[in-house]
Amino acid sequence: DVELITGPWPEMLCEFGSKTRRCLVDSGSSMSTMTESLAKDVGVTDIIEFGIVRDSLGREHKARIGALPGLTVGGVDMGPMPIIIVEDERLAMRDPFGGPDNPPEALIGLDVLSRFRVSLDLSQRLAAFRRPQGLGALKAENCLLVDGCYLLPIQVDGVRMWFILDTAASHSSLTNAGLKVLPGGERRVIPDHRPKANIRQFISRKVSGLVLETSRVKFTNIELPVVERAPSSEFPVHGVFGADLLQHCRMTMERGKVLLEQVAR
Repeated sequence: DVELITGPWPEMLCEFGSKTRRCLVDSGSSMSTMTESLAKDVGVTDIIEFGIVRDSLGREHKARIGALPGLTVGGVDMGPMPIIIVEDERLAMRDPFGGPDNPPEALIGLDVLSRFRVSLDLSQRLAAFRRPQGLGALKAENCLLVDGCYLLPIQVDGVRMWFILDTAASHSSLTNAGLKVLPGGERRVIPDHRPKANIRQFISRKVSGLVLETSRVKFTNIELPVVERAPSSEFPVHGVFGADLLQHCRMTMERGKVLLEQVAR
């Protein structure tokens, strides 16, 4: 097992050749990504323009891609691999709820995570990376891969919705698309008064008293802010399942299946 760094997100130490750096386990990112500063530090080569990528809110920005000489995750040597490179500020982990004082320099995305049976226990601050073994008989949910993200099926007040499984999101949220299919919809929205310090987008709406069920977990009396995410396909994204809920679960992810098990609070 790998010990996670203390904090709201699943962060761990990874090796880039002879250098060790903090990385965020990011199930909401299709490809592993690092800052321009780290790319220079660890000797990424053959850097070219990649095109447009999307952040956690679906916003587009430019990125480059290069050849990473080597990466070791959870004691497993991944060897040379492609890596997305973005401006340092793009990995500051700023969202409508603020961001960390000491953001990570790299994200480990689904291009790496999908090769393993990945287990995360945020309550115990532990992660494990093992060979795939199968999750078929364990009440795991089958996720959809849409626009490079895993969409997790969740029953919200009895209605089936699709939430992005995003370990890098500090807070779970509901989109306007999710609000439209939620029983009661707009009638249940109430003001959400959050302090504006360090928040770029002031969240002014939320829905309270929600019941969320998926896999082997059930959350009651949940409050979700309504945060709009830029659409990237015709498939509806109803919300984001983030680290605030995952900290009460043990999550096992393997080959597009996700098993969530409740832990004692």
